[in-house]
Amino acid sequence: MRQRIIVTLGILLALLTRVGMHTCPALATSAGSRASTANGALAGTLVLPHALIGALAALPDGRTLLVGGTYMVPTSDAAALIPAYPTGSEWAISHDGGRTWTTHVSTTDPYKGGSQTPVPWVEGSSTWPVQFRANGVTINPRNTAEMWAVGCTSPEQECRQAHGGHMVLHTIDGGRSWRDALVFTVPSVGTITKSNVHTNVKMSPDLVTALQYGGSTPTEAFSLLIDPRDPRRVVIAVSGLGALRSTNDGATWDFTMNPGVGVVVTFTELARDPAHPNVLYEQERAGKLYRSTDGGTHWRVQSTLASQLHSGVSSLVIDGTTLYVTASVGILASHDNGATWRVLYAAPKAPGGLLGSVRLGAGWVSAFVSQRPQVFPDGLYTPTGPTTWRQVASTDTPTRLIQGQLDLQGMESAMDTRLWAVGPAIFTAAELGGLYRIG
Repeated sequence: MRQRIIVTLGILLALLTRVGMHTCPALATSAGSRASTANGALAGTLVLPHALIGALAALPDGRTLLVGGTYMVPTSDAAALIPAYPTGSEWAISHDGGRTWTTHVSTTDPYKGGSQTPVPWVEGSSTWPVQFRANGVTINPRNTAEMWAVGCTSPEQECRQAHGGHMVLHTIDGGRSWRDALVFTVPSVGTITKSNVHTNVKMSPDLVTALQYGGSTPTEAFSLLIDPRDPRRVVIAVSGLGALRSTNDGATWDFTMNPGVGVVVTFTELARDPAHPNVLYEQERAGKLYRSTDGGTHWRVQSTLASQLHSGVSSLVIDGTTLYVTASVGILASHDNGATWRVLYAAPKAPGGLLGSVRLGAGWVSAFVSQRPQVFPDGLYTPTGPTTWRQVASTDTPTRLIQGQLDLQGMESAMDTRLWAVGPAIFTAAELGGLYRIG
């Protein structure tokens, strides 16, 4: 179930700086404006309109930002239940901290003459496939011309009806040309064998065994990590199989079956220990936390936090020797590599729960969705103590969805909270299409 709130800038903490007016040269009529909510409250600085952003990545300096999402067109029908609809895909890059953007939009009708066969995408294009929906994007910090996008192929604006196809896109020339970096097709009927699987994942007994187990065929990629020591070494998390790794920039992939690692069915985050690059973590949104100490070849179950809490788990962060995650009950911390957890900041004492968090310096900002917003409002909050919170951004309830809405989504399946921290700023995604900056 989705939960949606509208961000207003009524209360600002020291964590957030003054909101500025910025422009996007490609869409100057709407970018840079401060959108208003239904009752006229300030909703933030619109920096990129018309895209339902699903992924954002930034270089450490905070100036170069890469985003990917679904190109959205608002409906002209004021009574429509769905205020906008997807018409394509979009990726954009900024080199000034998100103030101006270079956009690449694919809005071609995905079907020829009303048929149900999508128009094929041509590798080498500067745009993404029309129905590609981004879950994550990554920039190589040692070579910013190399970028990755992971996601799915879906007729909807999100990956709820992913059906395989394009899952991992890769460019080495700054986005002038993109190629498929993961190929995976299996027969729709019959027994899966080595000879009838078309893939660039290296064929092995482990792979065949995994594919013959129901539900293991990948249809969606969730996240990707580049090895800081050798950018040709990449690890991705995909549905079904879990972790795949490449040593040659995605030309081929390796899969190893691990005891206790089952079929991956929910959104999965990857994180690398900065002090120990061979140590990786894989957190399933509604499942287990895995740990690898050899760069992603072998994994072991570290904890089953999500099932213990009966709650989705998101926002995996590593800081020194401490791991952090966010669940509906609060922000949790682990000091033993994720084996045990304690609640660091309990969620506000109100019906509802936290959906996700971002870290700004030494502080946290979390998205809280209330079951009784009239008593305790939805919004962005920062903890001031183990059980106390202060509001960073308040919310408003419109009669109809409008631009300016922060799309906070429940942590089910592949649905992720669209909330990112870049330096002192927070970026949020709007349901009608639009990326907003607070701070």
